[in-house]
Amino acid sequence: MKHLFVIIDSLSNDYLEKSNMNFIKKFSKQNKKFKVKMNPSFTNRYEITMGKTSKENDILFDIVMGDSPYKKLKRIFKPKTNFSERKILTRWLSMVLFRTRFNPVNIPGFLLPYFSEDKKINQMREMERKRSDSSFFSMLEKKWIDTKIIVGSVEDIEFMLKSIDSDFVFLHYSRPDPIGHVHGPDSNEYKNEMKEVDVSIKKIIEKNKDSLETVIITSDHDMVKVKKTIDIWNELTNIKSKLIEDYLFFINSPVVRFWFKKKSAESEITLILSKMEKKGFGRIMKDKDFITYSITKNKRFGDLIFWLKPGYCFVPDFYMGLEKTKGMHGYLKFSDLPLIIKSNKKFKTKPKFSRDIIKVMGEIFGE
Repeated sequence: MKHLFVIIDSLSNDYLEKSNMNFIKKFSKQNKKFKVKMNPSFTNRYEITMGKTSKENDILFDIVMGDSPYKKLKRIFKPKTNFSERKILTRWLSMVLFRTRFNPVNIPGFLLPYFSEDKKINQMREMERKRSDSSFFSMLEKKWIDTKIIVGSVEDIEFMLKSIDSDFVFLHYSRPDPIGHVHGPDSNEYKNEMKEVDVSIKKIIEKNKDSLETVIITSDHDMVKVKKTIDIWNELTNIKSKLIEDYLFFINSPVVRFWFKKKSAESEITLILSKMEKKGFGRIMKDKDFITYSITKNKRFGDLIFWLKPGYCFVPDFYMGLEKTKGMHGYLKFSDLPLIIKSNKKFKTKPKFSRDIIKVMGEIFGE
C-alpha cells in the first residue's frame, strides 16, 4: 500500500478536536490539517470523489418522485392517517417480490408507488465503479495506480484488507453514522466507535509506514445532537387538501418535501410551514438558498422544501420510522469537517471545501 484515503462517516472537525481519537489528532499535528466545508446534501461522498457540488452533480436526495417499481401498489393501498413502521423482513420481501433494489424503508404503502431511487445516484455509483473520467479514481488509474474501495465497519475493513494488495486503498468507515443516529454524538456508544476507528487507522498506517507515500483522512458530514422532535405527519394527514389527489410529500429526517397538484394545497401547506418558520423551527427554501449552498434545483426533489434548523428532527419520518433519533445530519448549513494530508509530494492548493480534495490529488498525482 502506497496511498491511503480514509473517510470517517459523521466526524466533524469540532468532535475530532474534543475527542479521544488520540492517534488521528497526533497525526494531524505532524502533517497538514485543514478545516473544510461540506455543502448540505444527502449524497456527500460524491462531492468528494467527483469534486463537484450538488448543483454540478445534479444530486441531492437519494429518494425522489418518479417511476416507482412499486407502482402496482396504487390499487391496494389507500391514504390513512396512522403511521406504521415496516418490519425489516417485510422490506426484504417487498424488494424480492417487485424485483428491485429500492428499499422501501418506512415509506407508507399508499405513498410508496410515487417514489423511486434517484437514477442520478445510481449513475454516480456506476461512475465510481467503472472509474469514470469524472472521479479521482479515473485520475489514479490513468497513472496505472491500482485502486480498491472498501466500505463498512472496523471489522469489515480490517478483514477485507488482509486479501488486498493495491497501491491505492480507499476506506470508508461507515458504522459511526448509524450509531450516531441511534445513540447520539455525545453517547458512549458513539465515542467508543470513533475510538475503534482511530485505533484501526493507527494499525493500518503503522503496518504500512515504510511504503506509504500519501495519507488523506477526512469525513463526509457531521453529526448533530437532536434536541427537539416534531410530528409533521399528523398535521399533514389531517388537513383540508387531499393526499395523492392534491399533493404528495416525503419526510426525510430534517427535511419535508412537497409536490403539488392543486394550487389550493400549495397555499394551505405553505401557511402551515410559514407558522413553523415563525416559531423558529426551520425555514422554507428560497432561491437564494439554492445559490448560497450550491444545491441543485429540480422538480424531482420537490416543488417546495422545508428544512429544519440544526438539532431539530421530524418523527416519524420515512427512514427511521417512529424511532426518536438522537443524532442527525443533512441540515441546511455548511458542515465543518477535518482534512488531514500527509504526502511526499508538495501541493499548493489550500482546500476550503471538501470538493477541493480532488484538486490536491491532482497536484500530488501529477494531473
